[in-house]
Amino acid sequence: MKVKKLSKAQIIIAIVLIVVLIIAIPTVIYCTKNKETPVQMVQTIFNDNKKLIGKWQDDSGLLGYEFKEEGVYDSYISNFNFTGKYTAANKKLTLKNTKTNGTVVYAYEVKGDELTLTLLETNGQAPTNQEEVHTFKKVDEFNFKTITDAIQELADQFGISSEDDTEEENAEATSDAEDEDTSEEATEEETEEATEEETEEATEEDED
Repeated sequence: MKVKKLSKAQIIIAIVLIVVLIIAIPTVIYCTKNKETPVQMVQTIFNDNKKLIGKWQDDSGLLGYEFKEEGVYDSYISNFNFTGKYTAANKKLTLKNTKTNGTVVYAYEVKGDELTLTLLETNGQAPTNQEEVHTFKKVDEFNFKTITDAIQELADQFGISSEDDTEEENAEATSDAEDEDTSEEATEEETEEATEEETEEATEEDED
């Protein structure tokens, strides 16, 4: 039995069909999982990446990110910043520290001026604690608190006295102690004087 040879046109058509299937199968899986049409999928991939561009700061005033178009980001902790590279695809944001080669992967979502990051893994390891979620607001300029201000706010929140307050309390306690010592000394002096007067009176009576 002779095997029928395919014409060049048939071969090209077969190759095109194979390529389409290779593209279509993952697309169908992605769209089914995320409940999106292929058009929405393309819009999500390209538009969400563009939505990431800009400055983002959290409500604590300590954490922030700036994503730039060339795939570079700056991560901020108060006024300290670290630079690295990022990629964003399929609603996953991968941050790579170019100095340490450490990587962090987040699931990300952009809604208007709000960015939500959910930690998926750090250096290939999934988080062991409860789900870690961070929310950031888009800002024109960063306005970070200093570490000292943040510590003071926590101290105030939990009713912990600051170093200055402790010094004032110690000074007041010292002053009160000094006043008590002075009062005791005065009382002792008065007692001694009264005793001396009584002794003198008794001596005079004896002489009489």
